[in-house]
Amino acid sequence: MSESSAKELFPEGLDTSFQGVRERMLDSLESSGLLSDRTPGSVLRTLVETFSREMATFYTALTLAHDSGYLETAQGPALDKVVAMLGVTRARAGRLTGKVALARATPAPEDIIIPAGLRVSGPAVMVTIKGKSEPITPTLEVAEQAVLRRGERRVLVVAQETQDHDLAAIPSLAPGALNQLPRPLLGVETVSNPDPILRGGADEPDESLRARARVALRAGEQATRESIEAAVRAQGVQQVTVEEPQDGPAGQLIVRISDPGFERDVARQEAVRGAIRATKAAGVRASVIYLSTVYFAPEIIVEVEDEQMTAEHPDWPALRAEIDAGVRRYVAGLGAGSKILLDKLRATALAIPKVRSVSFGAQTALGPLPEGTTDLTQILNIATDRLTEGVGWALEAQETPAIHPTLGAAIYLKAVSRARLNVAVSMQNNSLPLATLQESVRSALTAWFNTLPPDASVTPPQRTLKQSSAESALKDKTLTKAVKAMQLVHEHTGETEYITSSTDAVVGDEERFIIGRITVTVESA
Repeated sequence: MSESSAKELFPEGLDTSFQGVRERMLDSLESSGLLSDRTPGSVLRTLVETFSREMATFYTALTLAHDSGYLETAQGPALDKVVAMLGVTRARAGRLTGKVALARATPAPEDIIIPAGLRVSGPAVMVTIKGKSEPITPTLEVAEQAVLRRGERRVLVVAQETQDHDLAAIPSLAPGALNQLPRPLLGVETVSNPDPILRGGADEPDESLRARARVALRAGEQATRESIEAAVRAQGVQQVTVEEPQDGPAGQLIVRISDPGFERDVARQEAVRGAIRATKAAGVRASVIYLSTVYFAPEIIVEVEDEQMTAEHPDWPALRAEIDAGVRRYVAGLGAGSKILLDKLRATALAIPKVRSVSFGAQTALGPLPEGTTDLTQILNIATDRLTEGVGWALEAQETPAIHPTLGAAIYLKAVSRARLNVAVSMQNNSLPLATLQESVRSALTAWFNTLPPDASVTPPQRTLKQSSAESALKDKTLTKAVKAMQLVHEHTGETEYITSSTDAVVGDEERFIIGRITVTVESA
């Protein structure tokens, strides 16, 4: 019994137990002067105790009947009757039950409450019912409230089949079958079931049933824009908005759905229309608009900080997956009529610590790529005309972008081309350690190279290395007397160039310039 209901039923502090009733009656009789024999076994005591026991039994029955009418205190069959008024029924043995992981890419800044009743779903599954093949969207809901703790990225919760979805034809759900949140939860980015969802062998406990009933009570409002949006999301739709036109006739709503490929999914369209009809108020007209999906196919070339990393390196698959996830998050966050900005896409990849630079290949494109095709050339011509001065693409008002589910993003590791400069110099006689002299030469040559202007008249631009220029910089910054020899090695080709007073060498902008071996000869003054 809740505290408020207890105060309404009995005066505060009233003891309704057998002992409490007995003592109150004896005290009352004694204070009235009528009877005063409280001795155990006396006629008065026996009569009082008999009445007290019956009265205590009555109090207990009255309390139980009272508590059975409240969500917080009803138990068992009584609770079933209370929650039935909200359209909620107890999950019986045999319903789909399993664990679902709710996660985010970064540690949670604060505790995130995962409410009981939160629904998770996945793509429709074709099942045979009475000899007819029909699509069924698997929908489960969180059984009990959980918390994604601050600093954590993932929490496991128990989910069970909802009562308003007939999933009897589905014996189980494979790992990964649940990957959508019909109603997004702030702070949670992804949902999945790491293990199979199987049919359970026990009825739903009271606490779980109460938690779901509370959610149903809060979500019981019908005919609102929010309730219509929730009904559409319950069909597995992720991107939906419900608008009421300001300049349109009264009683008209526009439901915009921008899930990739939804405009071609007839079965899901019918399920959405049915959900809207069941939720909207009578007399309200809801127009459903399916936005056209245009697929974004980025070709991304990545240069990483680790110069030793290759496409065969064990760390490369994880890094590529992290970049791909960032690209997908960026595109998923864009709405209809948005702009795909390559600079923002580049910043998304550069936010990963291991990435040094990002460029885009010629195959980066956007267009209405037909479902199932793998030929990117079908959208290249469309994309070329719409490219906004190397910045990105502007979508039409009825278009929404998506990463193609099959093609995804093409991410390549840029091969590092290095140009290594080896140098031999003579220096004045001094007492400095050899390592100190070599480091001074390295610093001076690095600073000198950075001041060389690139020649933009050639493609790619390149810098010219002259012995006289290097010698002048070394004499100015170090104790160098003369440059004895300079050798430039292009590591990616193995080509070696010798730099002399009459022969120069060039370093292309696609090469990374490094200082290699430094030979120092100390000469007498």
